[in-house]
Amino acid sequence: MRRFLLILTFLMVPFLSVAEEKSAAPRKKVGVVLSGGGAKGVAHVGVLKVLEEAGIPIDYVAGTSMGSIVGGMYSIGYTPAEMDSLFRAQNWGDLLGDRVSRSNKLYAERITADKFLIEVPYSRKEGIKVPAGILAGQNVLNMLNELTIGYHNVASFDDLPIPFACVAYDIVTGNEYVARGGSLPTAIRASMAIPGAFTPVELDSMLLVDGGVKNNFPVDVVLDMGADIVIGVDVGSQSPSYEELKTATGLLDQILTLSAGEKWAANRPNVDLYIRPVTDPYGTASFNTAAIDTLIQRGEAKAREQYDEILALKKLIGIEEDYVPEGVNAPSKEDAAFYVGDVVFDGLTGQQSSYMMSYLGITPHSIVTRQRLNDIVAKMRGSGSFSYVTYTLDNQPPYNLTIYVTERERASFSVGFRFDSEELASILLDTSIASVKGNVYSPKAGITARLSGNPYVNLYFDTGRRFLLSNLHMSYMFSHNDFTIYKDGNKSHTTTFNRNRIEAAFSNIYLRNFNASLGVQYEHYNYDEFLYVDNNYFVPINEHKFLNYKFALHYESFDDAFYPNRGTSLMADYTLYTDNGVEYEDEPPFGALQYSLEWAKALGDRVTLIPALYGRTVFGDNVAYPYLNYMGGRYAGRYMQQQLPFVGVGNVEIFDNSVMVGRLNLRTRLWKYHYVSLKANYAISNNNFFEMFDFKNDLFGYGLEYSYRTPVGPLMLEVDCVGKKFGGVYLGFGKFF
Repeated sequence: MRRFLLILTFLMVPFLSVAEEKSAAPRKKVGVVLSGGGAKGVAHVGVLKVLEEAGIPIDYVAGTSMGSIVGGMYSIGYTPAEMDSLFRAQNWGDLLGDRVSRSNKLYAERITADKFLIEVPYSRKEGIKVPAGILAGQNVLNMLNELTIGYHNVASFDDLPIPFACVAYDIVTGNEYVARGGSLPTAIRASMAIPGAFTPVELDSMLLVDGGVKNNFPVDVVLDMGADIVIGVDVGSQSPSYEELKTATGLLDQILTLSAGEKWAANRPNVDLYIRPVTDPYGTASFNTAAIDTLIQRGEAKAREQYDEILALKKLIGIEEDYVPEGVNAPSKEDAAFYVGDVVFDGLTGQQSSYMMSYLGITPHSIVTRQRLNDIVAKMRGSGSFSYVTYTLDNQPPYNLTIYVTERERASFSVGFRFDSEELASILLDTSIASVKGNVYSPKAGITARLSGNPYVNLYFDTGRRFLLSNLHMSYMFSHNDFTIYKDGNKSHTTTFNRNRIEAAFSNIYLRNFNASLGVQYEHYNYDEFLYVDNNYFVPINEHKFLNYKFALHYESFDDAFYPNRGTSLMADYTLYTDNGVEYEDEPPFGALQYSLEWAKALGDRVTLIPALYGRTVFGDNVAYPYLNYMGGRYAGRYMQQQLPFVGVGNVEIFDNSVMVGRLNLRTRLWKYHYVSLKANYAISNNNFFEMFDFKNDLFGYGLEYSYRTPVGPLMLEVDCVGKKFGGVYLGFGKFF
C-alpha cells in the first residue's frame, strides 16, 4: 500500500505543478483614463473614491486637461479624500484668474491696480505685445509646483508611484504630444492650457495647449503604457444645444468636441468599463463652490450606480473578490521645513539677482517651508517687475531652488474707464517706461491723463532706490476744474480754474502696506471765472501761488479694494502753506492736518462692518481759498485734493476750518456678487478745533447702496439723505480715479 501511494504521488507531480503555475499567474494590469472637461473634471475624484473602495488596483493613469490634474495628483499618492478636501477648499476664482493677492502687492502697485482695467506691455522691436491667452496660468502652475514637491523633474513618469501620462497638443506641428517624463507640474499645466484662455506652454520648440483639442479621452495612451483592462471616466462635452452654442463656453466646448471627435470614436470601443457622470447643468467654467461640491458627489453617485460592474471587473482582472490593493506612499502635505541649497534666478543678471535676494530676504543653504516658497513667488509677482514667476526644486536634498522669471517690459500702456451720474464718462490713460527691464529699483518716467469734465495731465519721474535707499518722485501736473460750490446747503458760486503743480518728494515705494513721503510742491491756481450767488461771502480772486511743504504717512492692508472683509487703512498728511517758502501774505504760514482711520471686520460669511473716522483741521487765521475745507460726494479728493466724502451731501460744500466725521458702513452680501450696504455718517465742525466737541455745528447723513461686483469694478446705485432732506441718487460703474 505504501509503495502504491508513492507511485501515485509521483504521477500527480506534473499536474500539481501546473495548478501551482496557474494560481501564481500574474493579474492583468488596470489603466484608468480621465477625460478633460474643465470644472466637470472634479467628478473624477468621486469615481476614484468608489474604485478604491471596491478594491480595484490601478496600475496606470492617463489624463487630459482637468483629468491630468486629478490623474497626476493621484499618481504621486494623493488619495481621493485628500483631493476632495483640496478642491472644495480651493479659491478657483483667484487660482484660474491669475490674481495676485492684494496683500502681496507693493503699495504703489496696489494703488495703480485699483484704478486701471488693463495693462498692455510694448517694446520698440515687437510693438504692443498681445498674449496668446488671456491668462498666463501662473497660479495654477505654482499650485502644482507646491503639490508636487519631490517630483518637479522626473526622468520617466513610469517611475512615479503609479505610472502616469498626460496629453497636450502642439500647435506648431499640429501633433498630439504625450508627456511621459520631465517636469510633472509643467506637463499637467500644458495639458490644461485651453486655447485662447491660457497661454501655451513652451517646451522644446513646441507650443503646447490643451490635449482636448486632439485627444480628450486618451484610451490609446493608457493601452500603450501596458494596460490590459481600461476603466474610462468621461466628462467631455456632448453635443450642446443651439442656445448653449451662443455662449462662449458652449462654443469652445463644441469646437473641442468636434476636433477630438474622431479620436474619441476610435478610443471608446476599447474601454472595458465606461463611466459617464451626469454633469448637467454645470459646464467647463463652473468653478464655484456649489458646483465643485455637486460634481464630486455626481462622480461618486454614478460610480455607485455601476458598482456591480466595477466588482465584476475583479474576475476579469484575475483577483479575488476580497482583494485589497496596496496603498501608495503620498508626498508630504504638511508645511514641513526642508533644506534649500543653492538659489538661482533664471532670467536675471547677477546684479539683478543680488537685488532680488535682498528684496525677498532669501538666504541660500537655509531652511524654508512650502508657505515660504509661496510667499517668495507672490512677493516677486506683487513687485510689478515681472510678468511671469515660477520655480522648481531638485527632487533630492539639498533641494537646489531655481526661480524662473520673465521680466516685465520696460514700457507699458494702461487704461481705466468709469461712468457715473456726476461726471458721466471718464477715461484714465497711463504710459510709462523704465530704464532697466524688470528691475524693482529701476528709474521710471511716465505720463497719466484723465479725460473727463475735470481733466488733468500728470508727468512723473521716479529715480528708483537711489537716495538714502528711498525713491525721489518728481512730477508736473496740470488740471482743469469746473464745478459748483455750496455753503450751508445753498449754492454759493460756480468756479472754473486751472491748477499747475510741480512736486518733488522722497518716498519709500518698496513696502507692501506702508508709504511715507516728505517733499515740497509749487502750486499755481489761475481762476478763469467766478459766478457768484452769495456776493457777501467771497472776494474776487484772479490767481494764487504757493510754495508748500508736505509730509505724509499712509498704511493700507485691505484684502479687497472695493469689498474689503478685513484690513486697516490709516492716513495722516500735514501740509505747511506759504507763498514764498517762509510766509503767507507777509504773515505766518498756515497749515493743515488731514487724517483718516478705517478698518473692516467680517461678522460672518456675509456681513462686514466698516467703521471710519476722518477729518481735516486748518491751523492759522489767514487761510487761502483753495485750501479751505471742502466736503461732500462719495469719494475723497474728487474735485479738490483735500475734499472729504460725506453720505447725503452730493455737492461740494465749504465747511469750517476743523471738521471731523464718523462713518459706519454695514455691508451684506446677498448672493455671490450682490451687495447691499447701509451707510451712516455724522460730522462736527467749528473754526476752532477744541470747540468742535460742543456739537453745535453737526450734520447727519445716511444712505442705502446696492452694488454688483464686476470684473471691471463695482456697478452701484445709492440713495441717500441728509437730516430730513433727500440727498440724491448716485449711479456709478467702474473703478474710481
